[in-house]
Amino acid sequence: MSKRFPVDVILQHNTDGTIIPIRLRFTNNDGERVDYT
Repeated sequence: MSKRFPVDVILQHNTDGTIIPIRLRFTNNDGERVDYT
């Protein structure tokens, strides 16, 4: 079973209803926050 980590997802909401993920931010095993853009 995989371990779960808290994840923040920053999204862009457009006026036409589309949603674009801009950045993923999560905490790794060492407690460090890692950003992916």
